[in-house]
Amino acid sequence: MIVATRGWSIPVAAAFVGGARVAPGVRALEEAGIPCYPFPEPAVRTLPGMARLSARWGRRAEPARPIVRGDAAAAAVARLCASGVPMLGMSELEPVLTSYGIAVLPSQAVETAEEAASAAERLGFPVALKLRSPDISHKTDVGGVHLGLHAPSEVAAATTAMLARVRAARPEARARIAIRLRMAGRAGLRSIVLGVDGSLHSRRAAAFVARLVPPTGGRVTVVSVVEPIRPPSMALLPASTRGHVAGAAADLERARLDAGRRWTEAAVRTMKKGGWRAQVSVRTGVPLPELLEAVKAARADLLVLGARGTGGLARLLLGSVTEGALRLAPVPVLVVK
Repeated sequence: MIVATRGWSIPVAAAFVGGARVAPGVRALEEAGIPCYPFPEPAVRTLPGMARLSARWGRRAEPARPIVRGDAAAAAVARLCASGVPMLGMSELEPVLTSYGIAVLPSQAVETAEEAASAAERLGFPVALKLRSPDISHKTDVGGVHLGLHAPSEVAAATTAMLARVRAARPEARARIAIRLRMAGRAGLRSIVLGVDGSLHSRRAAAFVARLVPPTGGRVTVVSVVEPIRPPSMALLPASTRGHVAGAAADLERARLDAGRRWTEAAVRTMKKGGWRAQVSVRTGVPLPELLEAVKAARADLLVLGARGTGGLARLLLGSVTEGALRLAPVPVLVVK
């Protein structure tokens, strides 16, 4: 089925009835971006919405035309164009954003632990450190982000450790490595809720969080939500068939709970390897409300989710949970692909 439907431009959904016996097939389909349901009815109900979204994404849009307002913005854009910088980070974009009146948190580039501690005192605590290097695009791969620092001594120690990690991991990088100091939120980023569902991007989200240097007292709550199985109406079915369907639904629900525990425990092990304190929360219910309730219970500062797909029909799986979280979550939401 995965091979046969690859490249199709029409929505595809599957329904595998059989509980734990078909779980490997369900997992394979979902990893390939094909939504799989335990019964045909919800799969059929999903198809019209998938078709509407697919048609919407297929519409051609007019290419965006940048409109530069004011001499300051024009000068900032001209400098960027002339610089030839292949990748633009916040340090390059700040003059452009500021010229358009977009607020940017105060920051300062530093080179030594002493400069970092002094700059932190001027900016006010808490602060975060972020590596600045034109030779390293993925800062978290070398431990180039440190959050929630609350004292000059913490800033100095974190700066020294970060520079040492970078020089050990990437000795070929340019010798001049700057540290960007940036104010964090009022209370800092101390509590993260990580939603996991066993997908590839869910595992990537866990790995991303684990690579962040945990702040003092930082913790991660790893959440998996198992949606209850709701068999269709079986009043007109023979008793033997009703018993078979009910048994399959119970088997599937147990398998999902077991899988949820495995996913959360694996993510917790990943967090602990990165130095984070982590705890497990396996919930039963509708995924989005349960996830938002977990954010509230953990008093989280950030919700991290993995995207189930990167393009085509697989992106439709973002609709129900991730896009809902982006709209309704009371905290920032980070989606990792």
